[in-house]
Amino acid sequence: MELKDVIGKRKSVRKYKNKAVTDKQIKTILESARLAPSGKNRQPWRFVVLRGDRKDAVAQVMLDWAEEHSGEPLVSGVTATAKVIKNAPVLILVYRVINEERWWNSDVLSIGAAVEHMLLTAADIGLGSLWIGVMTYSDVMTDAIGKIAGIDGRFAFSTAVALGYADEEPSPRPRLSLEELILA
Repeated sequence: MELKDVIGKRKSVRKYKNKAVTDKQIKTILESARLAPSGKNRQPWRFVVLRGDRKDAVAQVMLDWAEEHSGEPLVSGVTATAKVIKNAPVLILVYRVINEERWWNSDVLSIGAAVEHMLLTAADIGLGSLWIGVMTYSDVMTDAIGKIAGIDGRFAFSTAVALGYADEEPSPRPRLSLEELILA
């Protein structure tokens, strides 16, 4: 598939079929992330692939947090995303290597590039994906998720990606026109 077609095909998928994602597919997706550009070639990303009970335990952490914080802003998004994670066959947690905080901005941008490579590769090989950021709303959540993932203090949680075979065809989201995006 042409790159422009893959970019157009990529959508945020929130419903997945009960069909396993293969180790080969996951390796292909992670390999594309490995090849992403990074500031000073630091390659600050690290990945944890979760399935089954460990994946569902992450969703439960989110649901527990939402229950404890009912009525606060963002709770409905955390709850909805936890349900997506339970439905998805695979959850990839993305961590940032902690060292030299002066590189924080560059490392975060680099991780964004790696995640975009993952999303485009998933679309290219016929999988749906969802880039997830709501887990970062609370240190309590990210700490509990880190324990499930077996992550130590050398790494900071950045984001996550749900993967699976799409069981929906989301409509394209509205986008600003190119003219609205160019400032000068």
